[in-house]
Amino acid sequence: MISDQKEYNNLMDYVNTALHELPKQQKSVVLLRDFEGYDYRSIGKIMDMTESQVKVNIHRARKKIKAYISKLELMML
Repeated sequence: MISDQKEYNNLMDYVNTALHELPKQQKSVVLLRDFEGYDYRSIGKIMDMTESQVKVNIHRARKKIKAYISKLELMML
């Protein structure tokens, strides 16, 4: 169980590092959606974007985060 917690903490460290590498707009929409729980419409109003633009930015940001984590995992093997 302690090992699971350590792995979770490491993953969150990787996610946070990856977030800081994102362009500001992508970072903001991911934080609003995944950490703050806002819906796409609300994020669009906050960021002055259409819902489609919000979805595209979230998709691109998540894709970059996934690639960053995958790259780290390969380096650790």
